[in-house]
Amino acid sequence: PVSGLRMVIRKEKAAEIEISGTPMDTTRSYRVLTSDYLANGGDRYSDFSRSLEREDLRVKVRDAITNDLSRLGEQRKVLIVTTDGRIRNAE
Repeated sequence: PVSGLRMVIRKEKAAEIEISGTPMDTTRSYRVLTSDYLANGGDRYSDFSRSLEREDLRVKVRDAITNDLSRLGEQRKVLIVTTDGRIRNAE
């Protein structure tokens, strides 16, 4: 799951990457919010070990999700889930 990101997967690599509607700039640094599981190398994902900086928020993903859903419920809002092509496979 991603937010603010769009990309095309071409030949098993990310291409045409946009962040907040702007093409990704490989000379910039970007902040990424992820679970501690992935940040710690879970699922054999080691890319985050090369991060320039790390900040642990100490908030469990499940708690963030349930808190947000509770807030929506209190506001009588309905969560509508759709696919929007954020990540597309070109092959």
